[in-house]
Amino acid sequence: VDWSARYRKDHVGGAAANDHAITLATGQTRCWCDSIHRRLAQPESFALIPAALCCASSHDNSDCHDRWRGTCIRPGACSLAHEGVLFIDEAPECRPGVLDALRQPLESGEVTIARTAGTITYPSRFLLVLAANPCPCGKYTGRGLACTCSALSIRRYLQRMSGPMLDRIDIRTFVETPSRSEMASGESGESSEVVRQRVATARTIAMERFSDCTWKINSQIPASALRHRFRASKPGMVFLHNELESERLSARGFHKVLRVAWSVADSAAHDLPTREDVEIAYQLREGADLL
Repeated sequence: VDWSARYRKDHVGGAAANDHAITLATGQTRCWCDSIHRRLAQPESFALIPAALCCASSHDNSDCHDRWRGTCIRPGACSLAHEGVLFIDEAPECRPGVLDALRQPLESGEVTIARTAGTITYPSRFLLVLAANPCPCGKYTGRGLACTCSALSIRRYLQRMSGPMLDRIDIRTFVETPSRSEMASGESGESSEVVRQRVATARTIAMERFSDCTWKINSQIPASALRHRFRASKPGMVFLHNELESERLSARGFHKVLRVAWSVADSAAHDLPTREDVEIAYQLREGADLL
């Protein structure tokens, strides 16, 4: 289990894990989603995500927001995944506008549907998990020898995910094709049970810290609280302000990095996010290899 796996489970694992998203490879993502909504749902005293709330939607499915049947507006994938995980495979292959339409539900935690029959609002606080290939043929990994795509087609493929949508992605993980030695090796990573214990410990720390607050998990800390009561250490804040000043980090990204940094700090049993914790959170956002 890599660094990003450690922190994404701690950071987003919550009964209302809103406005948090991750980009992963399909196989690893499906394994992780199963670990999240099955293994990590116990013990009941701090259930991370209720069991059986993992909603998968393919790229050719446009019913992310609602299902229109006659005069009845039925909840779509966003609302069905409320307080759970919404997994979209082959995200760049989605129809134009589908991913961008998720931006508002990620921010507000609800989706409002207006039709001639009326207007209705459904809850939609979910953890968004996106999987994408590196190129249209999916073979642009390693040295890219097997890839048949042109540079222009790869650029167009990646540009299907807009900047504002990517700005709402907290953690990015790039999964390389396993090497020959890795395929032959019999070693396996940490089990979900081991990771669950580590996450449970970090979640207990967070709940004790938020005992007098209206929120219980790091992903729910308001922006105003992040700038005052729940600031990182001074060196960590200086690092973030420098990135903000250099325009390498948006205002939204500033707060998102801080929330992830608190999860990193909880995993390391730090009372306050250090500069190292903040840098790890920033690198996770940028998709850096922390192995």
